[in-house]
Amino acid sequence: MRYLSQYPLYRLQIRPQRQRAVGDLGVEVTQEGLYAEFQPFYDGGMVFENEEAAALRHFSFRGLTQHEDEATMSDPLQRLSVFDSNAMAKREGWDAETQTEVETKLDDWANQCPDEILRVTTTPIKPPYPNWNEDDRPVEQLVVRLQEEGHDFEEVLYYEKVFGLNRPDVVAELERAVENTKAQTISA
Repeated sequence: MRYLSQYPLYRLQIRPQRQRAVGDLGVEVTQEGLYAEFQPFYDGGMVFENEEAAALRHFSFRGLTQHEDEATMSDPLQRLSVFDSNAMAKREGWDAETQTEVETKLDDWANQCPDEILRVTTTPIKPPYPNWNEDDRPVEQLVVRLQEEGHDFEEVLYYEKVFGLNRPDVVAELERAVENTKAQTISA
């Protein structure tokens, strides 16, 4: 899941850190804190075109800044920050339960405070066909259908890894199809 905020460096506490005092004046941490840290656009946060359009429709961007000429408004895109729960889970080593906890809290907060967080429900790349994610045929048949319909295997592979279900068998077969296509291509 991907979430946007109109505030750079936005952070949301998912789970508080809990601790208790011990007899030697030390502290024992009983529950580690968990935070969702949004990455600002100006610091490398990747915002896709569909997300930019949704943010411009959704957020009001009060108090827009101006450039030095005092007439040209600054780009509101520079104020956005993004949180990608899948990328964060991979980077932080979260298990499925922790990732679900984070996404649930962010969904709740997006409903309670829509001026702060927007949950992005669309993807910048469409699936190869409408029921791609629900298709449960054998992987070989999926690849044959993709080839018959003339899909670009690299684009489908990117969709499956980033926006799709990231099924290991489908990814492996698509990578094989990409390699086969490259081997068959003759450069002039």
